[in-house]
Amino acid sequence: MIPLAFGVVPLVVAWVLWGTLTYDDAYITLTYAKNLAAGKGFVYNGGEPYLGTTTPLLALLLGGLGALFPAIGVDGWALWVGALAWLGAIWVAFVLGERIVAGWGGVFAALVMATAPTFPHVLRAEFPLLMLLGLTGVLLAIHRRYGLAGAVFGLAFLARGDALILAGVAGLAALWRERRLPWRMVGGFLLVFIPWAIYAYLTFGSPLPATLGVKRAHRALGAWPHITFGFWTWLVHSPPALQVRFWTSVVGAGIGLVLFVRERRVWGLVILAWGVLYALGYLLLNVPFYAWYA
Repeated sequence: MIPLAFGVVPLVVAWVLWGTLTYDDAYITLTYAKNLAAGKGFVYNGGEPYLGTTTPLLALLLGGLGALFPAIGVDGWALWVGALAWLGAIWVAFVLGERIVAGWGGVFAALVMATAPTFPHVLRAEFPLLMLLGLTGVLLAIHRRYGLAGAVFGLAFLARGDALILAGVAGLAALWRERRLPWRMVGGFLLVFIPWAIYAYLTFGSPLPATLGVKRAHRALGAWPHITFGFWTWLVHSPPALQVRFWTSVVGAGIGLVLFVRERRVWGLVILAWGVLYALGYLLLNVPFYAWYA
C-alpha cells in the first residue's frame, strides 16, 4: 500500500500540469518525436541528419505513441509517460529498499523518489524514464538476472548516456559477488546498444548526441555559471515548497546511506555511487548548471 500511496503524487502532478509548458531542453526531444510521428523521420529539421537529443529512446517511444494515438498528441504522451515512469520508479525504489535494507528501507526509498525536487519540472523529459530503467536494472542484477539487467541498462543508456555510469558500477558489483566477469550483463547491454550504434553511426556519424559539446560551449562563453555556483544560486532562490522537497530528499538519502553502510549492503552503495559519480562527472566536464540537473 505504501508505494500506491506515494504513487498518487506523479498522477496528481501530471493532472495539474496538463496543458502547461515544459522547460526548453525537453522541446528538442519533443520536436524529434513530433517529426517521427508525422512520418518525417528521426530528424529535428527536415533533411538534416543531426543527433541533437540526449534521449533517443524517449524520442522514439513518444514518436511511436504519437503516430499510433494522435488524438492525445506527443506533448500529452510525454506528460503521461513521465508520470507513469515516475510512479514505476517509486514502486521499484520501494522494492529495492525492502530488498536491500529490512524494516523501513522501502519507505525511505519511496519517500526520496516521491519528493525528488525537480520531478514535476522534468516530467516530459527523460529523467523519470531513466530512473525507472536504472533502478529496474539494479533490481534485476540483485536477483542475478544479469542478461535482462544488461538489456535494461542498455535501454537506460539510450534514455540518457550517463546511465553508463550505473551500468559500470553494477557490473563491478556483479564481478565482486560472482568473482567472474558478468558476461551475460555485457551481452544484454550490447544486444540493445549495437543496433542503435549501427543506425546512428550510419545516419548521424556517431551514436552519441552532440549536446555535450554544446553545453561545454555555453560554459566557455561565460554567460552560464559553473555548475556548483549555479546549483546553490538556484536552490537559494527556489520557492519554499521546492526547498522542502529538496531537503526531504537529502535527509532520506542520508538515512539510506547510513543504513547501507551499517548493513554493508553493496547494492545500496551501487545506487549511491551512481549519484556521486554522476555529480563528479559534471564537475569534471565543466558544464554549466541548468535547473533540471538538480
